[in-house]
Amino acid sequence: MHALISSLYLIRLSPPAIILALLSLSSCASSLVYSPSLDLAPNPLKRDNGQIMGGGELLPETRPNYAGHHTTPGLGGSIKYGFSEAFSLQVKSWYDLSQLNGNDRQGYSGSVVAMINDSTAPTRIAVIPTYALLFNGSSIDGRGVSVSLAAWFPASGNLHPYLGFGPAIGWRQLSNGVDGFGLIANAGAEYNLTPSLTLTGELSGILQIDRTDRSTSVMGSPKISLGWLF
Repeated sequence: MHALISSLYLIRLSPPAIILALLSLSSCASSLVYSPSLDLAPNPLKRDNGQIMGGGELLPETRPNYAGHHTTPGLGGSIKYGFSEAFSLQVKSWYDLSQLNGNDRQGYSGSVVAMINDSTAPTRIAVIPTYALLFNGSSIDGRGVSVSLAAWFPASGNLHPYLGFGPAIGWRQLSNGVDGFGLIANAGAEYNLTPSLTLTGELSGILQIDRTDRSTSVMGSPKISLGWLF
């Protein structure tokens, strides 16, 4: 039996923003979890700048009907690094705190943030492709790819708002076709507590379609994070 997973993510226009990636589950997995958050920095990263983030979030379930709920409490973290004003990378991880049926569920993703407009523009825009892996114990039970379009809007004082949106697909074995797909929309804001310390609140809205279980779900995934710019 296959199952869908979505993971959307934005890397600095982060990942994901959106951030999204949908993954499929192996036959031995009941339900996996993913993190759709963007985890954006206050502004697009410049060369040799980066950010470390960590916080709590509600992780969407790939099979909410099986799990009995749409989301589960989890922890997430990310690190991103700018190689130029137009290009940065982000690595992200998340971990399920509920241990559904005793399973140790977690995931990892990697994203590229490619800026598509000039650094002097008041609204910065980026395209973020993401590849994600979902684990059930030590086994990789799902894979997915997403492409997100994200934007930073002009700051209001120390508050930096952003939005993201994009599609995702997921599979167990790509040779057997796509097992699921979906859309993720992200809205968030990052506040500079100090020049280096940030506080971020983000809400991800997900439309998730699982072709295997023939189910459609609409979910909300909030996240709160602290970040350190370097």
